[in-house]
Amino acid sequence: MHYENVTTGIFRSRKNRFIAEIELDGEVVLCHVKNTGRCRELFIPGVKAVLQESGNPNRKTRYDLIAVYKKGQLINVDSQVTNTVVEEWVKESGYFRNLRWKKSIHRSERCNTGREWDSKISRCADTARCEACRRTGCLPGG
Repeated sequence: MHYENVTTGIFRSRKNRFIAEIELDGEVVLCHVKNTGRCRELFIPGVKAVLQESGNPNRKTRYDLIAVYKKGQLINVDSQVTNTVVEEWVKESGYFRNLRWKKSIHRSERCNTGREWDSKISRCADTARCEACRRTGCLPGG
């Protein structure tokens, strides 16, 4: 997974579930937070934050907050990226090399029991379902 148009700033505050204040080049800007979880152990005033510029002039915020540093370690907080990472792994790992990709990977697939899976990977009569979980918090002591 590779992000385009990335820059860094300093996290200042989280105004609500969707908006954070980030200091960027000496100016405080509002950013969209791509994770609605509290993330209190990560969103600490003064930590280095990684932003992605959206490129959409019609948006209310110019940037997305995608990661922060904690104790020198980069922590991705983009909750929307999980399925993309799994899909890239499936395509590049060779583990499912006989699949026809454009027709074979489906996101947020609901099965006949009503259970919703993050991804469905299928080839002809064979089907695999994948639950791609992510955790944005830190382990105790981390």
